[in-house]
Formats: sequence, structure tokens, C-alpha cells
Amino acid sequence: MENHENAKKHAIELNLKTYYLLLSISIILFKYSTISAQNQSGSHLDKSLQVVLDSARTSMEITGAAACVIFKDSSMWQGVSGLARPGSSVSTNTAFELGSISKIYTATTVLKLVAEGRLNLDDRLYTWFPNLPSSESNTITQLLNHTHGLHDPLQESDFVPAIMGTPTKIWTLDDLLTKMKDPYFEPGAGWHYSNTGFHILGAIIEAVTDSTFSDVLSTQVLKSLKLDNTWYGAHDPVGKELAVAYIDPFGSGDLKPVSLMMPWTAFRTSAGPAGAVVSTASDAAQFLHGLMTGSVLEEAEWNRMTNWVDRPDGYKYGAGLLHIKNEGRFLLGHKGNSAGYSASAFHDQSQGVTIVVLTNAHAVDVTPIVTTLLQISTRIER
Repeated sequence: MENHENAKKHAIELNLKTYYLLLSISIILFKYSTISAQNQSGSHLDKSLQVVLDSARTSMEITGAAACVIFKDSSMWQGVSGLARPGSSVSTNTAFELGSISKIYTATTVLKLVAEGRLNLDDRLYTWFPNLPSSESNTITQLLNHTHGLHDPLQESDFVPAIMGTPTKIWTLDDLLTKMKDPYFEPGAGWHYSNTGFHILGAIIEAVTDSTFSDVLSTQVLKSLKLDNTWYGAHDPVGKELAVAYIDPFGSGDLKPVSLMMPWTAFRTSAGPAGAVVSTASDAAQFLHGLMTGSVLEEAEWNRMTNWVDRPDGYKYGAGLLHIKNEGRFLLGHKGNSAGYSASAFHDQSQGVTIVVLTNAHAVDVTPIVTTLLQISTRIER
């Protein structure tokens, strides 16, 4: 418990330190860009973005990071910083686990099947899981927007020890459902973030297509966008570069490449359709930018994805999509955390800019890096 508290305190200190660092960087760069805006070039903007990424990675004690910015005109900046694994630097081809950003991919796959008439958002859970609580009233829509009320065992304190105790175990949906407790509330009576809904959606996708979730995701989303460096992370494709997960296991400040020291099977399979998509920063940015600019979903399905419900924290949530307000900007996307990885991906609708930051750091909020890169991207001419 003491190690956990020390680690938590250290994380808070890092976040505060990083906030003030990024604020200082953005002020300096903004002043510079204001003074000499007419003389700016893409080269200056590229260097400025790299300064932010390098400074933030160092300040937040992140081992490795990759970032991608896609501008309104579809031009792209990519930046990398630090190590992907011991002795190997992050490259633009390095992939990271996306954590809960995966929910956008799963939701998009569901909405593709809705467009084909193979699913209906009003379909009841009872069709596939008659023994689950409130299955006769819970709908696919409620699974997508976290208003279903089903308990999430992944958020319980005893779940990580269960994973660590059997690191080679391949977790199934049945394994997770047996760990479920009583629902948080009746369907539609509240909002509670729960990975359970997206695990169930993955099983429904498999049931209606008679295929694996990985294959359907690839067919419905990845291949059409030519996202060759994105995959469902329950398995590792040969020839791909995957960053190693770094974790401070004892709360001592000493980061270890833990996914090289023990099997990662249990972590990845337990994340499932709720959090096990793996991607490079550029692939993830192209997916999100395509989604936001209308090249992934038809208008009817996009409207369904952005049918917002209120969260208790003041944010809004759609079908696997988070809607936040940051310094007057409305951003759509998602944050993501999995064991040894932290990520953030957002699109600014007013500016038409998409930014993704991926890291091999554990339990770090990297969204401040995204918002700082966004500020720089929209203040310095490209």
C-alpha cells in the first residue's frame, strides 16, 4: 500500500510539473510566433512541435513517445522521442497499445454493421446474453455509451493481482463475466465508465458475423483506410515494431521494461475489444482524422456516434467517443491507458486538426501534451 501511495504522489507531482512546463513552452512559442509570424515556415513549426514532445517526455519521465498531427489540409507532422525498448529508439513505425482509444474502433465496427443492417442499436442484450442482469432492457446503444450499468471487474483492486498471478492466461469474456458484481444501476438510470460493455460488444460482433473480432475490425475498418500498422493486440504480428511497456513496479521511481520480463498475454487478452488495439501514431491519427472528416462512417452512423449523453464530470460521451472542452476548444476523441502504456487522441473540429500522442508510460495523462501541440499547431503558420 505504501508503494502504491508513493507512486500516486509521484504521479501527481509529475503532472503538476509537466503542466507548468508545457504552459511555459506554449507561452514562449506563442510570443515568438506572434512577433515573427510572417517569417514562419513549416520547418519552424516542426521544430516547435518536437520541442514540446521532447520536453514533455523528459519532464513526465516517459521512456518513449510518438506523436502525429494531421492538419486541415491533410498534411502531417510526425515526432518521436526516447526509447521503444532498451537500446532502441522510438521510430515512426513503432506501435503502442492504445488502451481505451480502442473503444472508438470497436464502436466504429458496430456502426458499420448497423449500416449494413446486421445490427440495430435498439437490439436487446437478451438476444445474445439472456442470463446477464437486465438483459431484456439493455440495448447496444447503452453498451456503447456506458449507460448500461453493468459492473466492470477490470476496475476492481483485485484484478491486477489476478493478472499478475497468471500472466500466460488467455482471458475470455466468460472469465470476465464470472467476476462481475451487482450492476451499478438499472439500464439508462445513470452513467458509469465500464469496459464490460465493450467486451460484450466484441462478442456480439463475432456472433453476427460468424468471424473473429480481429478479422471483422480489419475488414470493416483497417483495410479500407490502409492502416497497415494497426492490429488487434491480443496477438503480435510478425515483423511489426511494438514498444515495450515500462512500469515502476515498486513505486521507487525505477522504470522497468516489464513486458520483456514476463508474458503480457493476460494483460492484452483481458483488455480485449475495450482496450487491446495497437497502432502507430500516424495510423491512429489517420483513423481518427478520417472518422472526423466523414470518410469512415456514413452521416446517419456518425450522428449515432455523436448522440451525446452527459457524464458526471461535465464531459459528454457518445458511441465510444469522448467530447471534452479544453480552453474554449471542443475536442472529440479518447484517452487510453493500459498496463505500461498511456495515450491520447483528439480532433479539434473548429480547426480541423487531429493530434495523437502515444507512450510506453504507465498511468500518465498525456492529454496535456496533445492540447499543447494543438495550441502550437494552430498559432504558428505551416
